[in-house]
Amino acid sequence: MTIPPNDSVLAGASRASATYGLANSTWARIAPLCISLALYTLACLSPALVFSSVNGQQVMPGFWVLAIGWLGPLYDQFAWFANPFLFLGMLALLFRKWIAAIVLVVVSLAIAADILLLFSQQVPADEGGVNQLTLQYLDFGFYFWIASILVVGVAALVLWTIDRR
Repeated sequence: MTIPPNDSVLAGASRASATYGLANSTWARIAPLCISLALYTLACLSPALVFSSVNGQQVMPGFWVLAIGWLGPLYDQFAWFANPFLFLGMLALLFRKWIAAIVLVVVSLAIAADILLLFSQQVPADEGGVNQLTLQYLDFGFYFWIASILVVGVAALVLWTIDRR
């Protein structure tokens, strides 16, 4: 007499293999990258930083911050340099290098946090340095940018956890 297979055991094995297949799935890596790039695009199209000056408020859209951010070290501002780490993290996620992606995202977030120092310093508003800008608040473009970084990190963490099982 043979004993029929236990359906609960087979269902558990099937679930485990489906979960492991998710970590190997190309779409499990591509979908977070697409979401991250969409958020990054929204960050570029949205107002990111709002400064106050003697002439009133000045709003910097994300694409302008992206275009001139590499000049930040002239004013002790390095947040723009989080972008290369974000894109390296995206590549690491794409090539299933989970730990590297997580480390790169953490480094990217740490560098991005440098933007908070703008609250305590003034930025020249013109070439002569006559007028100064003070960061009043971070607008939603900044938060889209941070979300784009977090999506890559969370995806890498989830896929790494699944892959370890």
